[in-house]
Amino acid sequence: MPGDNSLGKYSKILYNKKISHLENTLTMNNSFPAATEKFFIDLKENNTKEWFEDNRERYNNEVLFPAQAFVELLGAEAKTLRPAIQAIPKIDKSIFRLHRDVRFSPNKSPYKTHLGIFLWEGERKKMECPGLYFHIEPGQYFVGVGLYMFPPDLLKVYRKAVSQPDNALALHTIMEPLKKDNHIELCNKHFKKTPRGFQADFPHSEYLLYNGLFGMISGSDFSAIEGEKAPMFCMDGFRKMLDLHIWLVENL
Repeated sequence: MPGDNSLGKYSKILYNKKISHLENTLTMNNSFPAATEKFFIDLKENNTKEWFEDNRERYNNEVLFPAQAFVELLGAEAKTLRPAIQAIPKIDKSIFRLHRDVRFSPNKSPYKTHLGIFLWEGERKKMECPGLYFHIEPGQYFVGVGLYMFPPDLLKVYRKAVSQPDNALALHTIMEPLKKDNHIELCNKHFKKTPRGFQADFPHSEYLLYNGLFGMISGSDFSAIEGEKAPMFCMDGFRKMLDLHIWLVENL
């Protein structure tokens, strides 16, 4: 495991070489993630299958291959804090698919115009687990920590957990400094009224109004997260919001 003192000297050399190779992959020939943003700017203006096929090599070199290296590099770092976190550098695993499901959408554009990367922790399906998310789109990037939206069954588990005074106090202790951090945006305080069956007057009942718990730190200057700075940016966010991640892992 990266960061484990039990690693042998030879294993550490191999690990350091791998990390160096991954960092080089992020920066060689193009600037990740700035070149990734540029690809999505162009895709947004030409969102057709014909254009994409003509630019598939660009997609591979400026999006997919750097994203795979990024997942491995970020995963190695994240596992030093949470060894059970999942980082799988494949499409439909840690890398979200580019194709859109247009069956029920009035927008028939075939491709998403952003890159989503997710490292998750837990035994449930990926999107039902808390984790670390990195997002790139034209004009913006952000790192997010938590679980953006609770599925119905999990919302019931969350409400039961947060209705317990000790759990609610622990969550409140975690959330208060995050609320005061001007760099962090907290989501998703969604409901206007306390759900039926729960008391509105117990301490910290405000957390019953959330349908997801997710903190994000965003930016627009891609030069600030160029190359190896990108995983550093994500890990800084993960460390700031790590207690929220742990609370979700332990209580859902």
